[in-house]
Amino acid sequence: MSLADLQDGRCRSAGYPPTYAVRPLAEQVAILGRCFPELVSHSRASLSNCSTDALHPGSEGWFVIPKQEVVAGCYEDAVTLVLTLLSARRPVRNWRRDRIKSGSLRPVQEATRALAHISSRQNGPFLVFPAQFGRRFKQFKPKEARRSIGKREFCLGAFAIGCMLITHQERLSSDNHLWIDCPGDEYSPEPSMHHYKVPFFGLANSLLNFDFCANDIGGTQSGSATAFVP
Repeated sequence: MSLADLQDGRCRSAGYPPTYAVRPLAEQVAILGRCFPELVSHSRASLSNCSTDALHPGSEGWFVIPKQEVVAGCYEDAVTLVLTLLSARRPVRNWRRDRIKSGSLRPVQEATRALAHISSRQNGPFLVFPAQFGRRFKQFKPKEARRSIGKREFCLGAFAIGCMLITHQERLSSDNHLWIDCPGDEYSPEPSMHHYKVPFFGLANSLLNFDFCANDIGGTQSGSATAFVP
């Protein structure tokens, strides 16, 4: 049975768990600090120079993730590291474990620019931004979500969403919870080919799954995660 078959059999009322709530920034940093202990001593700089007063109406709260470049030299390695960290906390199946190679998985240009802009204004090894975990674009195909984002909004990729799942494990804790598309990334099995797929996270049979789908399919049981430039 494929992961697509598992998704097709899920309840159409997929949504958020009642226990899900965005944690305070300090609590998120503490959780990430257990995964990236070398970054903890610098966390104060990341939190001290960002204002969290004005929350964008499309977001669910403020999230913290490490800056990708401080945890791994290339994006594919950063995603692989986060998947490894997730698997240390819960059962994970990476359906493309041997297919993530140099040049095959990359952030879209708009996400790269947005994260670089946030990083330039925030000191320290962490990024802080308002985001939403998929419900805003529930049942949108990833390609549609990319076209529908609002002003100062950008799509999130597997690295950011994986880090958010480390700090908010309950977001995907039952098979009927909304799966999460990652339209901030694009993937191709071969780096020289057109990058037409996007990663996604989903829970099936109590197992957290990571896989890729074409950017113009799916969406019936999932939603695209996005963030906003503060």
